[in-house]
Amino acid sequence: MEAAMFSQHNQQRAGAGLGALSVDASLTNIARRRAQDMAANNYFAHTSPTGETAFTLMNGVGYVYAIAGENIARNNYPDGESVSVAMSGFMNSPGHRANILDGRYTKVGIGMAVDANGMKYFAVVFAG
Repeated sequence: MEAAMFSQHNQQRAGAGLGALSVDASLTNIARRRAQDMAANNYFAHTSPTGETAFTLMNGVGYVYAIAGENIARNNYPDGESVSVAMSGFMNSPGHRANILDGRYTKVGIGMAVDANGMKYFAVVFAG
């Protein structure tokens, strides 16, 4: 599902005349940690109950960036629909859409996790 979401991000960018994002291993690790934390601790927010964010994680590993952003989504749709539903939500939300279509972003990491009840959590971390 992470690969499908990556592909859909680049399809949206191509449709807007923007260059493709490239996968960054550090951002992927951070995005996966964010998604896993939300799934394990039953919350859905940009800031964890302990105060952790994508940005504190980036700073903690010494990731250097000029601009960064995070999109998060969750749903319990069947596996074959979950990514498309999340992307539709992103593209219909002005803030999330702006992140996806921001030409200053060149790198991305995407993480996905599933909680015990089957809820799927997605975290997308952008940097440029």
